Amino acid sequence: MLKTIQRNKAVWTVSAHLQGYAYDSKGGFFLENRFVVPASPPDAPLLPQIVRILDTRLDHASRKRFPKWWRLIDRISNRSKGEKAVQHPKRGRRIVLGLVNWVLGMVLLLPGLMEPDEMPFLLVVGIIGFLIGLVTLWCHQKILLAVLSLLAGSILTFGGVVSPDELGCFLPLGIFLLVIGILALCTRRKKKSSAEKAAKKLLSQQAGKPTAEVVFTENGLEIPGQPPVPYQDFEAIFETEDLIAPIFHNQIVLLKKEELPNDAGHLLSFLAEHAELVQA
Repeated sequence: MLKTIQRNKAVWTVSAHLQGYAYDSKGGFFLENRFVVPASPPDAPLLPQIVRILDTRLDHASRKRFPKWWRLIDRISNRSKGEKAVQHPKRGRRIVLGLVNWVLGMVLLLPGLMEPDEMPFLLVVGIIGFLIGLVTLWCHQKILLAVLSLLAGSILTFGGVVSPDELGCFLPLGIFLLVIGILALCTRRKKKSSAEKAAKKLLSQQAGKPTAEVVFTENGLEIPGQPPVPYQDFEAIFETEDLIAPIFHNQIVLLKKEELPNDAGHLLSFLAEHAELVQA
């Protein structure tokens, strides 16, 4: 805190410190938020949380890019936008409901495909139930969806090829299921492996580096050796139980909560006012 005292036309400057604030004045004073936070290299036990941050970043970017699609998915699967990971019992119920919708949808869809003119109601209801089950399982249990889709797709495709006159109507559905099964497997593996690979690479790059200090001010984030980063350039600030991670310009800064200043609650409130704070 810098306080200027004017007495007999002479000026003295007195220095002091107060957590989170800086003062400077001439004949008065003003208040500015300023938080100095150490940025030490992350430890290996924090790897799962870093993976979650990177996964959440992908999901967050996808939601920003395709908001209408994600609103539809959230509505069908009964998930509110920005909701944190659901508890295991609730997630288990959704998986069961998704499985029931998928199976019942298939049961109604198959006879509807065989006689679409005579059973249009079954066809429509089957399509709706099947799609609800597909989207729910895609969101909560991709492996189960992949197994069901590949199994059913293989049977329907084989039947359509062997008996095109009787079962040829099932061939498009069989091919569609095979594609869904392959996509469910590939997207799950790719997302998991890429996030883990990136997190491990980040840990190895940070290992052995000296602890630096970053500064959050009203204007943005100050990093040693780099120009200040304004908050409007942030993708978001991702938070876990032990980490705070601002991401900007394809760069991530990992800050341990245990190293935050004593007024950490005020810092988090300050950051939430200037940037988007996302729970990972």
